[in-house]
Amino acid sequence: VSLDDWIAEHPVAKPYLLKVDVDGGEIEVLRGATRTLADTSCVVIEAPMHVRVDRLGVLLQAGFALWDIVDLCYYHGNHVQVDLVCVSYAFRANLPDLRPWETKEFRWDAWQNLTG
Repeated sequence: VSLDDWIAEHPVAKPYLLKVDVDGGEIEVLRGATRTLADTSCVVIEAPMHVRVDRLGVLLQAGFALWDIVDLCYYHGNHVQVDLVCVSYAFRANLPDLRPWETKEFRWDAWQNLTG
């Protein structure tokens, strides 16, 4: 069952926040969610190193921008996966705080550099 078909049968309030973590079928889920993605403001998708670019590419083509990278996972000291947080360009356009480089004057005191 595609996500589009499931949503059609089980309507829920829009816009959607979609978390995709199905251990390998993430791109299939996204391909079956074209109508759903049109009503989605944010997608969080699990992305192991070897498929990170592929998963992000599908979301970029669907009209989403990478907004954050969270849940960095390491195994025996090796970086293995993250969650990519992507926001719809349409949703982002209405929220100036999601694009401060376009809407705010630069201030050094607002700059943060995260180091570990």
